[in-house]
Amino acid sequence: MKNKVTKYRHSLKIGLVGVGAVGVPLALLLRQKGFNFNAVVSRTSHTALKLAAKIQCAAAGSDFNLLTECNLILITVPDSQIQTVVTKLQRVCFQDRKVIVIHTSGTRAAASLAKLKAADSSKIHIASMHPMQTFPRKMKWTKNTLDNHFKNIYFGIEGDSFASSVMTRIVIKLGGRCLKITDEQKTQYHLGGVFCSNFLVALLYISQNIYAQIGLKKKTSVDILLPIIAQTLKNVALNGVDASLTGPAERNDIRVIKNHLHALKKSNQKYLNVYRELTKVCYLIAKNNKKPQ
Repeated sequence: MKNKVTKYRHSLKIGLVGVGAVGVPLALLLRQKGFNFNAVVSRTSHTALKLAAKIQCAAAGSDFNLLTECNLILITVPDSQIQTVVTKLQRVCFQDRKVIVIHTSGTRAAASLAKLKAADSSKIHIASMHPMQTFPRKMKWTKNTLDNHFKNIYFGIEGDSFASSVMTRIVIKLGGRCLKITDEQKTQYHLGGVFCSNFLVALLYISQNIYAQIGLKKKTSVDILLPIIAQTLKNVALNGVDASLTGPAERNDIRVIKNHLHALKKSNQKYLNVYRELTKVCYLIAKNNKKPQ
């Protein structure tokens, strides 16, 4: 079995399009796991060459014809650039071989690559593979940080059966988990991630601003908040989301909520609606918790 997996991995000739927040760590980990790259393409040759040197890839630049020999094209550009990439790929001659084209968008379906199948639908296979993970642009990637960053994360996969099956094998090799979704489900899938990650950062930003008004520095604010965030996540892992709710809404402490609203009206009115809407959600959770199971 091990020899079959190794042979399969080495048969892939990967071409990467896009050298950004997702493309760089994904390429580094793929190479770390034994996958080979034939080409790296970016809008600027400098960034392509820089990454290519790290993943032992000889061909790099801004010319899409560098992808001619590839049989797996991995597109990691922003959503707004996908159609531009598709147009350029339509001009590439893949020499009558079977080619898999994948993008990593969280909201665009594999169907956004459908134009590539127009010439020969039997040769071009398409799918999307989105990692449910956050990728800070200033992250320093090492062997350990790469392994830890991708370990056990879910990849939302949708597309045609052949491309999806290949992506499933790759995700497993990377240490991830596969979540098969449909194109109709994709936006909802991505939306859930935005609420728990992007909006968490937004809420921490609000907390920092509130603490700044009592003279606390940003670093001190982070030191105060990290333990309660970590414990909340531990509670969720142990008991589930609903059972992890604490605070004034959970115990129906109207006096505390009124004090909070009064404080926000005095100095942070722009956050009033955020507080009100999230408090409504907390009350909804508290109400559900009181229902007989």
